[in-house]
Amino acid sequence: MHIGRTLLSEMKQYIRCIFIFFIVFSGMSISYGQKNHLNKGILHIKTSGFIPVGGNLIISLYDSTVRSMRSDNIPFAVRTHTEPVDSSINTVSFTNIPAGHYSIAVYHDANANGVFNIATEDYGHSNEKKVYYNLLTYQRTHFYFNGNELVIDISLENELKVNPSGSYRNTTNIAPIVAYTPESNLMMGANIIKLFKFKGADSQTRTSYMDVLALYTLRNQLILEQNYVLFANQEKYMFIGSTIFKHFPQYYYGIGNDLPASNKELISYSQFSFEHLALRKVYKKLYLGMGYRYTNLFNMSSPSTGVLDQSHIYGYNGIVTSAIQTALSLDSRNNIYNCSKGALIRFKANFNSKALGSSLTFQTYEADLRTYIKPFKNRRDVLAFQGYGYFSVGTVPWSEMGALGSDVIMRGYYSGRYRDKDYIAVQAEYRLTVNKLFGFVLFAGTGEVAHDLNKFTMPDLKPNAGTGLRINIDRKELMNLRLDYGFGYHTSNFYFAVTEAF
Repeated sequence: MHIGRTLLSEMKQYIRCIFIFFIVFSGMSISYGQKNHLNKGILHIKTSGFIPVGGNLIISLYDSTVRSMRSDNIPFAVRTHTEPVDSSINTVSFTNIPAGHYSIAVYHDANANGVFNIATEDYGHSNEKKVYYNLLTYQRTHFYFNGNELVIDISLENELKVNPSGSYRNTTNIAPIVAYTPESNLMMGANIIKLFKFKGADSQTRTSYMDVLALYTLRNQLILEQNYVLFANQEKYMFIGSTIFKHFPQYYYGIGNDLPASNKELISYSQFSFEHLALRKVYKKLYLGMGYRYTNLFNMSSPSTGVLDQSHIYGYNGIVTSAIQTALSLDSRNNIYNCSKGALIRFKANFNSKALGSSLTFQTYEADLRTYIKPFKNRRDVLAFQGYGYFSVGTVPWSEMGALGSDVIMRGYYSGRYRDKDYIAVQAEYRLTVNKLFGFVLFAGTGEVAHDLNKFTMPDLKPNAGTGLRINIDRKELMNLRLDYGFGYHTSNFYFAVTEAF
């Protein structure tokens, strides 16, 4: 019994010691964790690898609230320091930095103009990531700081040194096409698309493209088309053009903003056209240029008792137009297929003259204004706006008048349901991103046509609205498959195509 009581007493003391040790150890651990969490230390950023040609170093410290490491994220940095460059090795210290995960970006603003020029100025990031600056993310550059003292070495390099001209992978794709518009019904065919950059282009130069497509529709329409948008290195020049042949039976309703549905008649024609425009950068994203536009409508066919034939409007039996074109474009869009920020301001004027071989002398003026906003910082949603105007002066044929309705603007209306010399329209679209594959859109707008500018009136505006589904088919170039359904005044139509409406 005595031995048993002694053993029991020793076990109790042993358990009591273990319990006390556990309490003390836990308290120390909690205290250490709290102390480590509350620690504030010093981060030393040591930069090297660049030529000290003057200017400033801009060093920014980010936390996990940012996703990309673009230079326009500087306002969202936890700390930012600007240091005059006086040697090839510089050290900047950030004090009072709490323990946690961070990322660092360093830019050499060599000309001290406050704007980072990726093609000519050096940059570097924590973790020594040598990838396209445009695609660099917080996740790839972040590190853990324990709240004591840490030295981060960052070697700066130039964009063209890190990613020489051959680093962009040019691609050529041959793809079947299935699309739908109210003007064509179901379209089927093939498209050859080449996406590329010229030798020596940096990552800030947008991707050029050329394509050739052949389509046949269930309404016995044939379309052969070649398009291109080319960006020279550093986007000093921009070239836009197309060559089209089509046999295109379509419905014609007449001229005016108040046309009865009973006017509807099927007309048929063949068309050959080409348009080529060359623009030169004159200031930042501002371009000026000239070009040439030619169209030939032939093999015209329409009901002898129909609206077109009876009206004898200019071009009812065919037309040739030949015009010198001038253009001004301010284009800061970050992507021409699926823009998420930036703006487009484009004005074009066509001067058709008999001296150039045109059947008639007249002028057309076109304005296209677009802007794109990301309304939420931590989402990829986009709010897009467009204003469009088309105005003509002189002896204008029916085929060169403004035609309300298309798969771009005033969706829901058959193209040319209302047609006249002048045409204005506006629209807004909200693009909701669900995930990397799917998205939805809501759009609404209004527009009208008129014979003169002073004939536009608020009561004559035609409304439109609709919704759509987006399916991403190219994550690199952000190209989407687009399915839209639009409603208008006594009308609705379905659209199925590739790339965004605008």
